[in-house]
Amino acid sequence: MENNREKDTFLLKDNFEVKEFELEEIDEYVVTVYHHEDLESFYDDMETHGGTDHVPDRCVECCNRRPTSRNTHYHLSQEEVKTLKQDDRVWDIVPKKLLDSVIRHPTGWTETSSNWDKSSSEASTHRNWGLRRCIDGTQTSNWGSNGTANITGSVTATSSGKNVDVVIVDGFINPNHPEMAVNYDGSGGTRVVQFNWYSLNPSVTGGAAGTYPYPTTYTAYGDDHGMHVGGTAAGNSQGWARGANVFNFYVYGGASTYVFDYVKEFHKQKAVNPATGLRNPTIMNNSWGSSVTISKSNIASVVWRGTTYTGPFTDAQYDSFGLTDRPSSTTVRIRFYSAADESDVQDAINDGVIVVGAAGNEYTKIDVPGGIDYDNKVIQTNGTERFYHRGSIFTSAGTLAAGSICVGAISTLVNESKADFSNSGPRVTIYAPGTQIMSSYHSGTTDDFRSASFKINKIGGTSMASPQVCGVLACALEQYPRMTQAEAIQYIQSFATLNQITNTSGGYADNTDLQGSGNRYLFYKKDRKESGVLQPRDATKTRPTSGQAYPRRLTLHYKK
Repeated sequence: MENNREKDTFLLKDNFEVKEFELEEIDEYVVTVYHHEDLESFYDDMETHGGTDHVPDRCVECCNRRPTSRNTHYHLSQEEVKTLKQDDRVWDIVPKKLLDSVIRHPTGWTETSSNWDKSSSEASTHRNWGLRRCIDGTQTSNWGSNGTANITGSVTATSSGKNVDVVIVDGFINPNHPEMAVNYDGSGGTRVVQFNWYSLNPSVTGGAAGTYPYPTTYTAYGDDHGMHVGGTAAGNSQGWARGANVFNFYVYGGASTYVFDYVKEFHKQKAVNPATGLRNPTIMNNSWGSSVTISKSNIASVVWRGTTYTGPFTDAQYDSFGLTDRPSSTTVRIRFYSAADESDVQDAINDGVIVVGAAGNEYTKIDVPGGIDYDNKVIQTNGTERFYHRGSIFTSAGTLAAGSICVGAISTLVNESKADFSNSGPRVTIYAPGTQIMSSYHSGTTDDFRSASFKINKIGGTSMASPQVCGVLACALEQYPRMTQAEAIQYIQSFATLNQITNTSGGYADNTDLQGSGNRYLFYKKDRKESGVLQPRDATKTRPTSGQAYPRRLTLHYKK
């Protein structure tokens, strides 16, 4: 009998590469369960005859049982997928081909032509103005790209992220760049540790250990982006955590299914640091995301605030629904969300990794569970549903109080408004400088002040705001090495400067409206007397592991 086929096309962000996939009658799916403790019973039901009311009554072929993840790969039919989604243990089921087709990419950034300078011009003497602004904690009169662009002065930080491991999940970082050196003058060797991530294969994939392919040249997609992000988080003249160890995991150009599993296992298996008597804290910056672009002709209906509207729609209607990111006159772009990704982020957090991510550059509101726009969705003509106010992996993962830290960007304008491109809304944890940020680069025309063989450059995006927060937290982790994700959020929110971001109230189409997010500007607290925020912790207690239970989030268990 001929297989039924269903075909969908995704036009993905930044490089606009078209990826097509086909869903066969029997195909490989990634099944995500809510709890690790459900896995054994789920394996038994799936891989033996009998099953339950919702599990197929056959021995289902297991394609990939991932040892440290709640995601398991099975061969299923589309009808079996629909039925299996009703099992109380199952969070979601996603076609493996869909996950493979989603390109990981920098969270949208723009280059400029290119010492605390907010202008678009570049000079080897310019420094990341976010350092000055976040240490001052207040606006300098008329400082901005539409006022006095350059100001002078010195800033002092009281910690440098020593004995902290900063993982930059991004493009490859050149360990020889002077910005990554031990000393300010570029000497002393590199702080970049080219860890062999594939040595963790036995724990992560169940396969044999391998060799992670660090490049010797840096020309691939996203490498400039990763170099810049690393310099902001931990560079020695443009960055915050100047004493931290820098690790790098390449994520672009295709699916990186195991990235959070690798970082989680890296953190769990690392040795105790004899200098501190503790394992080094691990904080990871994720200035990347994913999206799908849908043809307007493939949109059958929109569910907005509980009411279903049938297409076709005008642009004015799309604006009224909050679907304001339209790359062309015929398309709508939506940040890609997957329970498979979210579960991996949550597990990394539960095992002690501090996770920071960029909010995204789609001019879009991101809501929280229970929010008025959280369940807004597009329904395509083939029945596929896309929730468009949940953001992507780092904006959806976890609760506002203990999930990934979601960072929005501030403009260079005198009025300190939100950067027009930056996503906003209740899910944004904090805002940080993210426009015309100077940092290390691979290519370009502006020489690093220590060597003409290396470059610096100004670019902008929430990708540039996220490492500001990562760097500040890395400095805090030097003094609070047992800090949890919830405490990290409490830390940056408690010390944020409030109501300094100029806010407007024009709704979805107003690019400076915070859309209900907190008016919090990142602040580096130099005086470390924070006992009122971070309470002393019992050194004998350990963080919860990924095998321990936490509340189910039924609001995210949608059915197609």
